[in-house]
Amino acid sequence: MVQFIYYLSPVVINAPLFVLWIIGIIVALTTRRKHPQVSLLAAVALAIQLSETAVVLVVYPWISQVVTSGWPAEKINVFWMASTFVRVFLSTIAWLLILLAIFKYRHQQSRILGHDGHYLPEGFDPGATATVQRGDGDVLYRPHP
Repeated sequence: MVQFIYYLSPVVINAPLFVLWIIGIIVALTTRRKHPQVSLLAAVALAIQLSETAVVLVVYPWISQVVTSGWPAEKINVFWMASTFVRVFLSTIAWLLILLAIFKYRHQQSRILGHDGHYLPEGFDPGATATVQRGDGDVLYRPHP
């Protein structure tokens, strides 16, 4: 029973983070049409955080038993330092992507914001439109060819 609690307690402690990251990935994927770059950066960053933590929770208890069963102390220290470096590196990449998602695409100076809150396509020129009168009185605007 003690062994089971040893493996389960880190999972329970990290459960709120897992839920938060999964919800974040779902939100990023559902809003990808409205904000494609931001959604992609956020989804990748959250997936990195989720997978890194999941691997740590699954692999570390097993590795700690293997490593401490016969490795010299110097080798154990090198292993834990290297694994910590990899974890910090992945977490840094994830946070960099999150910061890019938050701040990089806030306002695109060169793009025109449409009435629906979406940016119009690159190169769209609102002055290059022609008025077309349909038979029912509606006026449409379409780009000149």
